[in-house]
Amino acid sequence: MLLSPDAALAANIIWDGGDGKWVTADNWSDHAVPGSGDDVRITIDVTVTIGSGESGDIGNGTFYVCGSSYNCALSITGGGTLTTGNSYVGGTMSTGTVTVDGAGSSWNLGSATLYFGDGSNAGAGVLNITDGGKVSTTSAIVAGGGSHTGTINIGAGAAAGILDAPGITGSNGTTALNFNHTATNLSPYYFTRDGLSNGTGVALNGKINLTNTARYTVLTGTDTRTDGANTITAGTTLQIGNGGIDLNAQTKALSEAFLSGAAYLNQAQDFAATQGLTAALLASGTAEGTCPRLQGFAAIGYGKMRHNTGSHIDVDGYTLLAGLAGTQDTNAGELTAAAFIEHGKGDYPRTNPGAHAALTPRKC
Repeated sequence: MLLSPDAALAANIIWDGGDGKWVTADNWSDHAVPGSGDDVRITIDVTVTIGSGESGDIGNGTFYVCGSSYNCALSITGGGTLTTGNSYVGGTMSTGTVTVDGAGSSWNLGSATLYFGDGSNAGAGVLNITDGGKVSTTSAIVAGGGSHTGTINIGAGAAAGILDAPGITGSNGTTALNFNHTATNLSPYYFTRDGLSNGTGVALNGKINLTNTARYTVLTGTDTRTDGANTITAGTTLQIGNGGIDLNAQTKALSEAFLSGAAYLNQAQDFAATQGLTAALLASGTAEGTCPRLQGFAAIGYGKMRHNTGSHIDVDGYTLLAGLAGTQDTNAGELTAAAFIEHGKGDYPRTNPGAHAALTPRKC
């Protein structure tokens, strides 16, 4: 059997130093920096760094960040780069963390798959992509395997980075996608493969909990999640698709309360201008051409409206109007004047669970 030069030289390389640089040969088990085709493991409590002007390249070799019962971290900063094959972050009873931070900093997996939080027992994998850092793969990102937790943080309190991947798939464990960046509504963050508004969206599949503590995030990829909650901090906005706004329950209840109150007051004004005015004209005699006189009048109405708010609200209410009306001849013609009091009550039940309000606006 013949082996290619790369296959013949490939090795299983294990980190055996303390905190330190990837490019330092003495930090590795064979005292040589891993090369193309090598399988690489960081399996102890350390932080490995790839910094400015530095790079790591194991080609299609498999990369492991943490095995069992350790907390391991890899930090790619200052324009450093890493190229790997299939990669596993976080193992059984361990926490693996990879941070890609800063413009020019990148982790490129080619066509390989990236697994976060994968194993048979509780453990965690964390990916932080911040301040222009970039993680790229043409394959899938799979998180939360087994009973593990897989977490992807976009921004982590700083400017956002780029996740250049077709999609994220949440597995049987717990998968969290957190947006916590500094983009504003004037310059929002688009969760696309290049971070641009016209870029290809990153699809969300399976079980994923989505959290937005950032100022303004826009999702344009396909959302086929089968389970998972959306948590949006008050004062922030998460836009899903080309116009839908998803707000947290408290913020949404407040906005719907204002909408419902305005809708009901508008209904009351319309009632006064139509049925109320007609009743006044009939009472004063103008509508039938009879002699002018002061006359009492009353009208009652009931309305029901539905307003779409992402979910929807049904506004039900009644209005009672009563007053006096009379007609006076003037040089310009007949003038009908009326004084009235209008009273009403509106109620709206929200379709979202856990919130209900009754509004009692009055108008005189």
